[in-house]
Amino acid sequence: MKKYFLVLLLFPYLLLAQKVIITDDDRQYWAYKPLTIPKVPVISGNTWSNHPIDKFILRELKENDFIPAKEAAKRTLLRRAYFDLIGMPPTPS
Repeated sequence: MKKYFLVLLLFPYLLLAQKVIITDDDRQYWAYKPLTIPKVPVISGNTWSNHPIDKFILRELKENDFIPAKEAAKRTLLRRAYFDLIGMPPTPS
């Protein structure tokens, strides 16, 4: 019994010990590319974004001729959080 447990315990390490060959085509995959810090886009007439990430989203929205939605009311945000956590909509009370 102990011998089988030891084999099961070491199996993932044996798989990782095999030599993996990464080709040039594999290196084109996004996970193998080096990290870069993108420049935050500058958007004229921007009153919507509060964070640099919002500016990337706003750029994509404008490129596709969309406008961002208005900020949700606190009650709506609370309802959404309740639904996400509980999985059911809150009661009217």
